[in-house]
Amino acid sequence: MSEPSSSDPAPRARPTASQASDELRRLLGAPEPGDAPTDTPPGPPLPAPEGLTRGRAVWRCEHCGWENEAWVRPQCPHCYTMSTQAIRWVGR
Repeated sequence: MSEPSSSDPAPRARPTASQASDELRRLLGAPEPGDAPTDTPPGPPLPAPEGLTRGRAVWRCEHCGWENEAWVRPQCPHCYTMSTQAIRWVGR
């Protein structure tokens, strides 16, 4: 084995959680935290449809427009914000 020479780069330190999060956000093309709202309060609750006891809300991200059904308020999988608002009920 050879001894490390003075020209070898120093071993890299492990990134912090914040640095890893920033790098992942950059690689996925997500907006910078300053460019996206951090959170919006939930809108008024949707009235349950007449006669339905089970269902899911359809949620829309007010930042990027993503829509999907969920039991509870989801974080947007595209822009990673909590800018989701319930827009309608889907019965089950």
